[in-house]
Amino acid sequence: MSAQEIILRIRHPKGFSRLTVNSKDTVKILKDKISALAQLPVSDFKIFYDQNYSSTAQLLSPDSTSLSLIPKLKNGVELFLKVQAQMANPTLEKKRSLSPTLKAQNQQNLLSVNCNHSLNQRCINCPPQNNPKEKEKDVKIPAYVNKCTHPPGGSCLNCIDTSKKDEKLEKKETQKWLCQHGPNGKCSHCIDADYISNIKHVSFTHFLDEKKLKCKGVHPPTAKCPNCTPPSEQRMTVELNCKNHEPWPKAMCNNCLPPNVVVYRQPYRHVDFAQFMNVREVSNFVQAWTQNSHAEQRVGYMYGYYAEDPNYKGGVRAIIEAIYEPPQIGDISGFQILEDENETLVNTIAEALTLEKIGWIFTTINHDTFLSSHEVRMAARFQEQYRVLHESGYPFSTFITTVLRTGKDNPSEIKPEVYMVSDQAQVLEKNNVFGDSERRKFMKVRESKDERDVLPSIIVSGKQVNEFEPDFLLVNVAHGHSNHNKFSIVKHADFPVENRQEQNPNEVKKYLQKFKNQKSWEKYSDFHLLIYLAKLVDLETTLVIADAVAKEKDVPETCEELIRGIVGF
Repeated sequence: MSAQEIILRIRHPKGFSRLTVNSKDTVKILKDKISALAQLPVSDFKIFYDQNYSSTAQLLSPDSTSLSLIPKLKNGVELFLKVQAQMANPTLEKKRSLSPTLKAQNQQNLLSVNCNHSLNQRCINCPPQNNPKEKEKDVKIPAYVNKCTHPPGGSCLNCIDTSKKDEKLEKKETQKWLCQHGPNGKCSHCIDADYISNIKHVSFTHFLDEKKLKCKGVHPPTAKCPNCTPPSEQRMTVELNCKNHEPWPKAMCNNCLPPNVVVYRQPYRHVDFAQFMNVREVSNFVQAWTQNSHAEQRVGYMYGYYAEDPNYKGGVRAIIEAIYEPPQIGDISGFQILEDENETLVNTIAEALTLEKIGWIFTTINHDTFLSSHEVRMAARFQEQYRVLHESGYPFSTFITTVLRTGKDNPSEIKPEVYMVSDQAQVLEKNNVFGDSERRKFMKVRESKDERDVLPSIIVSGKQVNEFEPDFLLVNVAHGHSNHNKFSIVKHADFPVENRQEQNPNEVKKYLQKFKNQKSWEKYSDFHLLIYLAKLVDLETTLVIADAVAKEKDVPETCEELIRGIVGF
């Protein structure tokens, strides 16, 4: 990496992205690049150094200022975008005309509106780069082509004008062409209109839009009502700033008490579809579990990224690229995650690959409930830990939970299930309302420690309860996989897995021998290999290789020579 390059981590409404700038660039160039990255005009966002958007942490330097003169803009720093809620409606984003600079950048780099990365990177949403020879043919692409995955001059089902055909038939035929999996697989293209109309949970953006429609014509556009604003987090503790008396615990009134919590099924979800891109990674995880007759449960963290899901209004897809298995202890009934000294190293390598931790995955042989009370609480803690802000200003999480469960009648039949827990569950766990339950099928409200420990009353089906079924707190997430890794960032899952299998220089040698004929960046596109190389060689060299993998460019020969020298290849 050149000494003049600065790698920034950008948090924006669509997720997390990695951006490379030059220290000689100006603030204006930085804003333009972020504008292209987030698909937002510069006037729609402000840049901050912390997630709280404090006034002292805002980037206020003039546009002409060189980035080298801003001390806080160091390599690896994380920036947060605060988007103006009234101008950040995802539906309007696509319709809004972009600046000439942004149009030119998108045209030059061929970014689609669904891309969630820097200009020189690729993902499954990227349209293919044009072949210069194809340009010479001057082929005119019809305006109604919006899902073609071939260069100009090619042909597919999406090139055909089907406006006069039956809509349901057209949808069904189109999906047969777009699916890349076997007859038992499933992906976002398999979802038809009937399936979408019957889903339990709508996308969060769709939910907000439906609420706003209720107040249309009821009050002036400048006025606000509960339907115009996103949900608010319910208070679970005693009010400490009541103006009617002395501060608690010296005095307390009914208004100070935490309001009753009415447990309800959440009508919306923050992730609409989970797509497993690296199928072999999941298969290896399952195989390690089944080889031991399911006697030791396993757990791992899923790394990937987020993309827009065109099947849902404002929909979000979680793309799973890799699984990292932390140090752990497992038995027939569950698992325990141990302290991991390599957590920061793993996250750093993931960021270099333009990936982030987007969920967790675990195995189970239990069929008594979808998620146990303990698993619901773990999911709630993870979601709270990985929380971001919606365009509306509402704090939420897109951290998903995947369960690999044995078949009830056939233990060898393993099926994944993907969930999130509701925002309400997340808040209840954050405020320490739940207690340890001895029964898997029931969430337990903990007992108060003393008279000062005031808890809200929990209401389920109109009755005050001390325990209730965890199903009330679950949010289902559709999921599928693709056996084609054309759009995957992590191409392989062949290197031994850390904390489970033996890793040594000889394994690196055997791996390199196996893929010696592949392109250098493709050869190193194994998440577990990169993690081991960071410990065997050094982190800086591994980050250079990971950057080459993410950008699909040649790995520097000096890096390859260093590795070959160490492993004797």
